[in-house]
Amino acid sequence: MEDKKQVTLVVSSTTNGNILPGQVVFIGTTHRCLPLSNEGKLKCINSSWDLTFSENHWSTLETTKDFVCNVLLAYLHKQIQQFDLQANQKFVWLIDYWNVHKSK
Repeated sequence: MEDKKQVTLVVSSTTNGNILPGQVVFIGTTHRCLPLSNEGKLKCINSSWDLTFSENHWSTLETTKDFVCNVLLAYLHKQIQQFDLQANQKFVWLIDYWNVHKSK
């Protein structure tokens, strides 16, 4: 029987319809659970996808922070450059509420 890994895919879009790079959360506790370097993994990385992991493949506070740093802020910085905005430009992130999305 084929060994199938469980993953969670986080998908986001902007109000003007742009699809942001995704985040794939693999099941595991170290970087060894991530896929080996292959054509698919390289395409994900070259497209700014965030490949990460958690103990049960679900989003956690840490994977959410990774998503903000690796996907959302990267998108914000590109928009700041493209539209010649102020470096401290603010943005609004609408997110479904889930316990892992909050902390002290």
